[in-house]
Amino acid sequence: MSIHPDRSASKKRGSQRVESIDSAEWTARFELNAVPGLGPAGQKSLYEKYISARQVWKAVRNGTITARGMGPRRRQRLMKARRSARASGYREVEGIEMIGYPDASYPKLLRQISDPPPYFWFQGQVEAFHQPCVSIVGTRRASAYGRRTAHKVAHALASSGVTVVSGLAYGIDRAAHEGALDAGGKTIAVLGSGIGALYPREHVQLAHKIARSGAVLSEYSPETSPEARFFPVRNRIISGLSHCTIIVEAFPRAGALITARLCLDQERDLFAVPGRIDELTSSGTNALLAETTAALFSSADQVLENLRKAGVLQTLTPEITDITKKPTLPRSELEARILKLLDLGELHIEQLQEKLNHPGGQLWSAILLLECDGEIRELPGNRFIRTGRSK
Repeated sequence: MSIHPDRSASKKRGSQRVESIDSAEWTARFELNAVPGLGPAGQKSLYEKYISARQVWKAVRNGTITARGMGPRRRQRLMKARRSARASGYREVEGIEMIGYPDASYPKLLRQISDPPPYFWFQGQVEAFHQPCVSIVGTRRASAYGRRTAHKVAHALASSGVTVVSGLAYGIDRAAHEGALDAGGKTIAVLGSGIGALYPREHVQLAHKIARSGAVLSEYSPETSPEARFFPVRNRIISGLSHCTIIVEAFPRAGALITARLCLDQERDLFAVPGRIDELTSSGTNALLAETTAALFSSADQVLENLRKAGVLQTLTPEITDITKKPTLPRSELEARILKLLDLGELHIEQLQEKLNHPGGQLWSAILLLECDGEIRELPGNRFIRTGRSK
């Protein structure tokens, strides 16, 4: 498979952008989004024709709107919905920015999908949306192999100037975000809740780290609580932001496989990491490979080379891309304490948690990094040993 280049420059439709957005335009967008039955795809077609929400409402009011299915009854329903939406109105939220579909800053690749979010809220750096993006997703109940793989691949991609996109969930998602951050690169977390009601709560600190160099985004208003139905819907944004998607581990019928299907629907390239045939966590990815639905993922270099051939990634200097140099260990007091305990013998994760009295997320992150460095190894049953590589 080859990475598809950015096709937005070749498309004439929707090429006009709104460069300056005031509160009146945002209010008009909220009102348009509140219209029953007018989903993201319908709003996209209106924005491509009329450029701004205010122009859409002007055409509705004047009776000149010519969108498909826009007869007199539909126009009446639009005006009624607009009056209802005005009760909520547009409100700025401190520390949270917004980008809408017509805006010049809207991510180019996300603009190309059939149902882009009409607008989204985000915290972080808008630049993260405008460098090459690759999504890495997988199961929450990841194996040590899956977590190591996601971390290493994300580290390599971020070190080469790629933004890593994932969903801030446990397991593969967290490992991917942390791999990018550990490389000093950018990563984007796409939420299934509002930013102000971030889920899972254990990842709040991780989200803060992500926002410092990358971005945390949601198409749901900041106060929106997480709901099960939101997560499959947000997956189209994860794949939509990305030139390609890498599935690391997935159970059958897992959420990551929904992302895989959406990726293919969006005509983006899909890769799957092969796994052991006796591991249920790899059954979904192995099925993708058996069906030839996904390309076999072998290394980050495979993706990076495809991005370069497609002209969306420049070759960086060796000093930037060189990630083979072994870091000075331990990197933190927590890592030093883990190594000291494991020098005395193997320990179960619960024993480590009890002896270290450290938050679970930080502990798992430190363990994952030490695993990636070959300093410790996970045994069956969540037990860990010191490998002795640098003892």
